[in-house]
This record gives sequence, C-alpha cells and structure tokens, in this order.
Amino acid sequence: MPRFFARRSCRPVLCLVLSGLFCLCAWLARPPAAQAAQEAAKPVVLYTAVSATTPQIPFWAAVKAGWPQGRTLDVRYWKNLDDLRGVILAGKGDIWLGHLEGFAQVAARGAPITLVAVTGWKKFYFLSTDPAIKSLDELAKNLAAKGERLGVAPPDSPALAVLQEMAKRGGPVFPVALAAPQQLTLEILRGSVRHALMPEPLVTVLLAKKPDLRVLASLEEEFARRYGGPARLPLVGFAVRTQFLRDNPALMQSLVAGMQAASKKLEHDPKAAVAALPDSVQKDLGPAVIEQSLRRDLVLAEPAWAVREEVLRFLRLAAPEFAPQGKEPPKAFFMEQPR
Repeated sequence: MPRFFARRSCRPVLCLVLSGLFCLCAWLARPPAAQAAQEAAKPVVLYTAVSATTPQIPFWAAVKAGWPQGRTLDVRYWKNLDDLRGVILAGKGDIWLGHLEGFAQVAARGAPITLVAVTGWKKFYFLSTDPAIKSLDELAKNLAAKGERLGVAPPDSPALAVLQEMAKRGGPVFPVALAAPQQLTLEILRGSVRHALMPEPLVTVLLAKKPDLRVLASLEEEFARRYGGPARLPLVGFAVRTQFLRDNPALMQSLVAGMQAASKKLEHDPKAAVAALPDSVQKDLGPAVIEQSLRRDLVLAEPAWAVREEVLRFLRLAAPEFAPQGKEPPKAFFMEQPR
C-alpha cells in the first residue's frame, strides 16, 4: 500500500484519540463548583418498602425537616429481602432501608455498602389464643405435648436465629412452621394456628381482628431478660452506597443527625410519628393501626458508629457468615463518626 494512503487512513483514528483526550481534559478541568452543581442536580435514589412502618419514621421526619437540602428524592420499592439483596448487588440506588443481616451479607460478597443508622429495634412478639399459658417455657411445653408448632412469619425472619440461640443456651425449644405473613395471618384468624411469633404492625392488625388472641411476650425483651443486655436488637436500618457516602459526606451526616433529632422528638408522640410517614405507607395499614403498633415498637435512630458492638453481636446470631469469633463485615460497612 502506498504511504500516502496509509497516512490518510490513520488520520480519523488520530482525530478520535485527540478528541477523546480533549474531552477528558475538559472534564478534569471543570471547576469544583461545576462538579458540585452537577452532583446536586442528580436525584437521591431511595429503595424502601411500603410494609415497613416504624423504621421509616425518623427518615421521613428528616425529609419533612428539609433533607436532602434542595435535592430531589426518587423513591422506589423492593418486594422482599431477596429482591433487596439483588438490587444492592446490582448497584441500584443510593440509600436502602432493610434488615441488617442482609446488608452485612451483601457487603461480605463485595457490595460497596455502608450502614449509616439503625432504626428498627423491637419488632417480634409471641402470640397465643390459650389463656392458660403464662410464659415461654409453658408455651414450649404445650407445643411439645400437643404436637403443635409455633407459626413464624416472615419465613426468613431474623427472629429464627434468636430462637435458635435461646435453645442453645438452655432456653425453651420451639418447633416452628414458617409461613408468609399473609398466609399465617389467615391461619391464625381461622384458628388453625394458635401460637405464633410475628412482627409489628401485623401484631396490632391481628389483635384487632381476633379478640381471643393476646401478646405473650416480646422476643427482644425476653432475650435480654434471660441473657442480659438492652431489651432491643438492631434489626433494621439505613445503608448507603459507599461511593455516594464518599461523594456526599455532609449530606449523609445531616441525614443521620436529622433522624436522631426526629426520633428524640417523636418517641413519645405516636400521632406525630405516624404523621411523618408518607401517605402511601399510612394508607396500607391505616394511621390508627400504625399508631397503636407504636405502643410495642421503638421510634429510635442510632448512628452506625454508636451501636457497632450491638450490631456485631446481632450479626453473630442472625448471619452464619459472622458466627466465627472475630469474623466481621468489611471495615467500610460501618459509617465512621464525623471528626
């Protein structure tokens, strides 16, 4: 091939390379203010669940108080815990509301996720229609004698790990029957299941529909009474995409501070706490049901760094990956305390 044609054929490629380099240099040369403006124009993508009530209250109260400081909020919903794990592993979203053991499990699989706050602490209650049963030990004996099982919902409930730990430590042993919340609710209302372990606000829904049903004990309180520690477990919270936290440290710090302030203000004001929730969440169960459920639930937001040891103890119970002594999520899993 003549040199003339060889040189001409290289020119388009050279132009593309030079053009690309020019664009890259122009992007790198943008003033910090321009970069910040572009970042601020992006919506903050939140993944949450309509069925979650109390754990969302501090977040939405912070939003009503002005967070995220002029940026828009794009709210999306996950269907179940497996769906949430898939969403996080796929890199979708900036902030997620979910169960802590699920967050830690995806972090262990390499997902860049950081826990910023714990907002769900006291969810699970033992229910029974037998007025003669007064304690969990009596309940366990009754189930064994009659060949019945304790209905547990949801089927992937972190409460199961707590039950297993109680049994390991010499506490009552419960044979369980796992079910989806809707299915177990129907079985309890029909009378085919007499004893159950369920979360709020479903407990409140059931108590209103079945007069002979009563609360026997709180799982979190019972565990603390038997084995020490606070009468709560770090069950649910908010996590953030790690890079989003690095790009927006002040924004995330203001969210944590806003949730803390909101929980202190609303913990003894259930009506105002319910009013902080979006209409979509309130309509699902009704404001009255959610308000009644707060008698047995905690409106409390704690920064991840403040409850790190509590979270690690819970993960050793709820997630087999962290059962071995010294096994922990990646260092970036816990948001650090601002200096």
